[in-house]
Amino acid sequence: MFLRKVFPIRPNRSCIVTSVVLVIGLWVVLNHAAETRSTGTLGPGRIIFPPASAKVPAGKVLIIGEDCGRPIVIDRSSRLWEYSRHGLGALEVELKPGKHLLRLGGTQHEITVVEGDSGTSNESSSSNPKGTTEAASSASDQADLVRWHPMKPMAESCEACHRTSDMTAGGLWPKVPTPDSCLSCHGPVQLEAIHAHPMEHLHHCQDCHHMHAAPYKHLLTKPIRELCSTCHRS
Repeated sequence: MFLRKVFPIRPNRSCIVTSVVLVIGLWVVLNHAAETRSTGTLGPGRIIFPPASAKVPAGKVLIIGEDCGRPIVIDRSSRLWEYSRHGLGALEVELKPGKHLLRLGGTQHEITVVEGDSGTSNESSSSNPKGTTEAASSASDQADLVRWHPMKPMAESCEACHRTSDMTAGGLWPKVPTPDSCLSCHGPVQLEAIHAHPMEHLHHCQDCHHMHAAPYKHLLTKPIRELCSTCHRS
């Protein structure tokens, strides 16, 4: 009777298929609305990296976000986090050159993927395994191209540097303890050779390097010549 009132024609196979499609479509819409309301308690969530309007090299792009109770939406595709602990989610995804829209909770970042060298700093590159400063040419100092620290396997990525045992009651991630965390991968002899400085001057890594990402190779905070001139005047 319901179908006859909705479709005042003789029921046939086409009518039944149309009705089924309409019912399924209505169910999908209502289910999505209910899911959106139920996840509202998780907070708005935000994308931590890459920043909005960032330019990143083509290839595997690192994405970090809060509120790992939700998947990250890349363009129109939902992706589950590869790493999900302590209120953070992270994954690496292959992105082709062009503009891409990242959405998480109430935030969205549009990024531009461009042809270029690896997105990671040179510190673990096979072509430059020691991360030497010889790559500090104008080509490597592209201030608009964001690079990030090489990641360990996602299962241990954040804990490799952050001591989660020091996490506060509010769930704030502790700062990276330098140089201890850095020395777990980069030995003192290697660091002295790379930086051409004795270890006594290399205990405050943040003086020259960003911990996660930077617009310069080797995660430098400034172009290398400008950075060196902060201490070396001549």
